[in-house]
Amino acid sequence: MKIKGIKRGKNIELLEEIAIPDNQEIILEISNTEVLATYKLEVLEQSARQQDKLDDSEDIIIQDFMKISESALDEYWLNEEEDEACKNLYNI
Repeated sequence: MKIKGIKRGKNIELLEEIAIPDNQEIILEISNTEVLATYKLEVLEQSARQQDKLDDSEDIIIQDFMKISESALDEYWLNEEEDEACKNLYNI
């Protein structure tokens, strides 16, 4: 069955009578392409905003990891005595 209606807030006002009792649960299929396009655009925009937040958080985590890693590596790898020992060991 197809029937037209007008959305007003959370309600949909039917433009003609139908033989369904009041308070009966129904399933609606929205076929107005303009409405669907607007809804899809809103969903995509929300998704993009969420992804931007995730990307920002990920960037911060990666930057923190790199700082910690760099300082830890500096302690071990920037030791001149060990560098000389390694060069001597491998004949570099």
